[in-house]
Amino acid sequence: MRWYENRMGIDEIIDRLAKEWPVISGAPFSFIIAIAIVGTVIWLALRWQYGARLTHRDDEIAAYKRKLDGASPDEARLHIDRLEARIRQLEAIAPRTLGPEQIEAIIEAGRRAPGRIYITYDSAASDGGALQAQLLQAFRKAGWAASGNFMAGGEDDYVHEFVLNLPADATPASLAARTALESAKISFASGQRSDNNPDVDAEIVIFARIT
Repeated sequence: MRWYENRMGIDEIIDRLAKEWPVISGAPFSFIIAIAIVGTVIWLALRWQYGARLTHRDDEIAAYKRKLDGASPDEARLHIDRLEARIRQLEAIAPRTLGPEQIEAIIEAGRRAPGRIYITYDSAASDGGALQAQLLQAFRKAGWAASGNFMAGGEDDYVHEFVLNLPADATPASLAARTALESAKISFASGQRSDNNPDVDAEIVIFARIT
């Protein structure tokens, strides 16, 4: 229980003093002085504690206003919403890249059944070359024979950013390529390997970011 929840009212204090007055009046003067001093100290301590609480509250309010430049909670919420929207816009135009964990996942899954893979990208994808380089490096580290190229003037009506083309008759290597992309949490559409690359186990096509 907090000290201020157990305080006596003024009427209760007066009534208590009235009941105890015969005892107090019969006590030595020095004892009365000691009681008065103790009471004063307690009152000052309580007053200081209460004042400290108020000061701390005022400091917190002042710090809040400084950090938010005097904005109200509603204005602060609006400001945060705008910042989050701006971050989403920047993320939408930032170049795509594979993180270390994704690259490691491709290498780990690709090692299970190395084969031949061909990776190409649409020239409309400004970050396609960098993504292609990352994928080529990852599959080569997994023991694959990896090569690639780019498509000039690719499709305009694509609906996926990555497409994985596999032969009609799946091979262990083609299945490993699928597992590699899935393990790296790369969303892709499935297609059939083109006749231009009959000797590869898998093809990856990189298209521009879908916004």
